[in-house]
Amino acid sequence: MIREVKSAQIESFDRKRALVATAAVIVAVALLAAGSMLFLDHQDFVDWGFLIGPLAWVLACVAAARVAALSLLAGLAGAAIAGIPSALATLTGLHWLGIVVGVLAFAGWSGSARAARL
Repeated sequence: MIREVKSAQIESFDRKRALVATAAVIVAVALLAAGSMLFLDHQDFVDWGFLIGPLAWVLACVAAARVAALSLLAGLAGAAIAGIPSALATLTGLHWLGIVVGVLAFAGWSGSARAARL
């Protein structure tokens, strides 16, 4: 009986959707970072980074969710779920580690059956 439950849980993870979402969120974050660097100066990041970063993260996750055929709500939920460990890493001074952790958490969420049901 335990084997049946584990088998069902493994089958409910969609690797292809997780990989598509991962690639899409990486591209979206890179494009938003490049655009930010081109159009905003350093002082904007110092003054408004606490708002710019999370907003860019939400936009990237929502765009990635749509590319991966997930709903807007799944994208917003994924941004929140992945944003928590990402924010913790960023608050410790490891900003780029926070992005990596966030991308991995978003990939895990995107491949889940729960994300597909939202």
